[in-house]
Amino acid sequence: MLKFFEHRQRARKLASVEEELRELAGKIEISEQIFNEVSDGDLIEAEIYERSSLLKRYAYLLREFRKSEGVCDEKLEKA
Repeated sequence: MLKFFEHRQRARKLASVEEELRELAGKIEISEQIFNEVSDGDLIEAEIYERSSLLKRYAYLLREFRKSEGVCDEKLEKA
């Protein structure tokens, strides 16, 4: 029974991470659009840092998602 609850908790975490990945993908797209529209040097630099930050966060969450997804799948196979 405990394994079932552990699996449900991991499934919720995966759903949460997946939702955050979707949100970040949208923010990355918006950041790219802003970058393409601005002409002021300071704003261009700010968007470069913003996009870099978003991409780093996205990469981290994607790694965590894949890692958690693998662990979740392994637990189901062993149960």
